[in-house]
Amino acid sequence: MGFFKEARNAFVTAWHEEFDGKDMKKEFRDAFIEGWENGWSGGSGIYENGREVSNAEMERRRRAHDEQEAAYMREQVETRRALADAGANVEAIDAARVLADARDIADGLCRARIGDAAKPCEPLIDWRPLTKTGKLPKCVARATAVWDRPNGDSVIVHMGYTADARPYTADVHIWTAGERYSYKIRTVDGELAVAGEGPA
Repeated sequence: MGFFKEARNAFVTAWHEEFDGKDMKKEFRDAFIEGWENGWSGGSGIYENGREVSNAEMERRRRAHDEQEAAYMREQVETRRALADAGANVEAIDAARVLADARDIADGLCRARIGDAAKPCEPLIDWRPLTKTGKLPKCVARATAVWDRPNGDSVIVHMGYTADARPYTADVHIWTAGERYSYKIRTVDGELAVAGEGPA
């Protein structure tokens, strides 16, 4: 069950961050590796166009993904350095800050009531490149925080950060009993506010 839950979270994260194919995201990769190490053999149990994909093919894909992930991480280090050199406060945007900001938004604006029982996953931070003219972009980082509740519900928060380390936009998705309710958060008159909400 954990495999599908992690895969779902990875898919939702990728979709709402306008996933560009560079990175399958850490949650999906970890879930994939867990399944592999727990005894997949011969056939992978994964079917495409009615045919089971072999373990050899899955291993090839895994190696290809590892290579892509390594390249992505190198690119992220370079991008973060370039943003810092251009004046962005990248040091302030770390895992603890992302979790704190996401929780403030989810609980304060979206009535998520995350609570102490919900366990946070490691936040994702995706550094965005400088503009073509070498200037800081409006969004220097996209970040995602996820909390999983013991009953299977979850809260997912995607945020965009400005160069001065302030979240200026967010999309919050609250999963309850398999149903998703979403909030669109935008900056209005200098303050974050709910710009739209509703079921998926």
